[in-house]
Amino acid sequence: MSRISVLRLVVGLLLLAVVFESAPALVSGAKSKLHPSQAAVLAVLGKGGARTFTNCSQASGLICGGNGMVIQMSLNNSQLVGTIPSVIGNLSLLQHLNLGVNQLTGPIPESIGNLTNLSYLGLFNNQLTGPMPPSLAGLSKLQTLTLSDNRLNGSLPDALGKLTALLRLNLDNNSLSGSLPAAISALSLLTYLSISDNLLNGTLPDSIGALSACQNLGLANNTLSGSLPASIGNLTNLVTLGLTNNSLSGRIPASISSLGKLEKLNLGFNLLSGALSNGIRRMTALTRIRLQNTSLSGTLPPGIGLLRRLKQIDLSHTGITSPLPDSMGQLDKLTELLMHGCQLNGSLPALLGNLTALQTLDLGSNSLSGEITSFISNLTRIETLDLSTNQLAGIVPDTISSIQRLRQLNLSSNSLSGTLPSAISLLTNLTSLDLSYNKQLGGSIPSALGQLSNLTVLAINATSITCPLPSTPCEVPQSPTSAFCQACSNFCTSCSSANDSCSSFASNPCTEDGTCVSLGAANITTASSNYTCLCNPDADLVTTAIGTLTCIKTDPCTSYPSNPCGAGDCIPSPPAPAAAPKKGRPPLNTPYSCRCSAGATAGLGANGLPTCVSPPPPSQEPSNAVAMSTGAIIGIAVAAFAVLVCCITLVFLCWRWRSTSQSRQLANQGWQAEADRSYRKDDFF
Repeated sequence: MSRISVLRLVVGLLLLAVVFESAPALVSGAKSKLHPSQAAVLAVLGKGGARTFTNCSQASGLICGGNGMVIQMSLNNSQLVGTIPSVIGNLSLLQHLNLGVNQLTGPIPESIGNLTNLSYLGLFNNQLTGPMPPSLAGLSKLQTLTLSDNRLNGSLPDALGKLTALLRLNLDNNSLSGSLPAAISALSLLTYLSISDNLLNGTLPDSIGALSACQNLGLANNTLSGSLPASIGNLTNLVTLGLTNNSLSGRIPASISSLGKLEKLNLGFNLLSGALSNGIRRMTALTRIRLQNTSLSGTLPPGIGLLRRLKQIDLSHTGITSPLPDSMGQLDKLTELLMHGCQLNGSLPALLGNLTALQTLDLGSNSLSGEITSFISNLTRIETLDLSTNQLAGIVPDTISSIQRLRQLNLSSNSLSGTLPSAISLLTNLTSLDLSYNKQLGGSIPSALGQLSNLTVLAINATSITCPLPSTPCEVPQSPTSAFCQACSNFCTSCSSANDSCSSFASNPCTEDGTCVSLGAANITTASSNYTCLCNPDADLVTTAIGTLTCIKTDPCTSYPSNPCGAGDCIPSPPAPAAAPKKGRPPLNTPYSCRCSAGATAGLGANGLPTCVSPPPPSQEPSNAVAMSTGAIIGIAVAAFAVLVCCITLVFLCWRWRSTSQSRQLANQGWQAEADRSYRKDDFF
């Protein structure tokens, strides 16, 4: 056999092996395909980033330079999975790399440091793990580094200090630990620094004051301790300072008043103490002050009234005491004043009536006394008003009805007296009304309150308030709200009919053999205890297995349009004694039993009565040969063609071997001419 023949045989066998190897995938019609962006990445990385790329377009997430080499890769939210390959470091001219919002795992490859032309690196919102690679120090042109929302751990590398061109650094929501490195002070161009929601500890270094260009500093939700350094006053370009939920202690440094551009001051949930300095008056750009859950004490400085842009003040759960400075009445843009759980005392400050932009006023859990004065009617934009757990006395003023936007009103745990004004039913947006624990508050709930369709909470416990006495006809609205019925259960049939009595069923629960009778006492926690059935003479009152009452004829098997036992025989049970309509229910009595046929199982029907359930027919497994995908047809065709080629090759090889043998035999016999003709025929094939 010649070498050419052997080669043909080997090629044929290899082709056959490849086809058989790929046939299962073809036959199964594999549906998984590469996302276009993934295909683009693989194509680029397959070229090693060193050659021109012919399919560069913004549609594929790639942008190339004039020489055809990739300079920008934007594949955020492209369903990428797996790890970032180390060969990505070969894209030496890459300037912009965005792989955010994907499902990338594993560490950030060290080779990322080879992308020395990179100005933007975004790997946010993936599942990357491990520490930040020290090779990041090689990205000397990097301006934006966003690694937030991953699972990175370890400490912040000192290499960050070498990214001197950096403008934005976002490492939020990882598991980074250790202290803030002093080397970070070298980032003099940094405008945005956020490392919130990590495990950072230690103190804030004095060198943080070197970040003079910084506009946003966010280190919330860590375990930082120690005091705020006075150097923080050097960050004169700061717009947002977020250090919420740490363990910072000591006084707020007076130098903070130098932050004249600061709009949001968030220092809540720390151990800060002392009083606010009156120097705060110089921070006129402030729109939000959040110092809740700290140990601040003393009174608010009068200079706070000069912060005319303020929209929110949250001093809840601090030691701030009265009086509130009169200057606060000038804060005409203030929408939220939250001082729940402070140490305020005395009467409600009249200055509150000037805060006409207020939407939320929470002065609960203080020691305020006196009456709820008429100034409250000036707050027409209020949606949430909480004056609970104080020592307020007097009546609930009628003028409260002018706050048409009010949704939540909490006056609980005070010493209010008198009656609830009927005008309160005009608050059509009200969702929650809590008047509980006002022992001297009495009278009757206005029946019109039941028409407040948005009302979901009505609390009147531990008061002398009663529900309206029903007359004939009942004065309670025909369809009172569930909150109204909850507060006034067991007083009026209107609430009964609005909840769980006869009308709450889709059809007569007593069937055609009886009449449903409401017992008049609403019980909104039980579905069937507030009605009974007046059964016809030939029917019995029974309790079904699901706890409802119904009427069944003496011979229950014949009272149904069809056999109630389904796949079985119905056998009547002894009839139950007739029951007079009274509150409660008779003992459980099954009116019939079922003798199930072979293969059927006993169970309960939708009505709670016995039945027999036939086994489901055997499932018909779909034939694998019923439907065949296009991929499967192509695969079989390719396999068949390969087999045919292989067979032809084998036949040819056998013929060639036989022809050669015959030629040699002819030569041995001296028939040289015939042998020559045979060879010429062989050459023809």
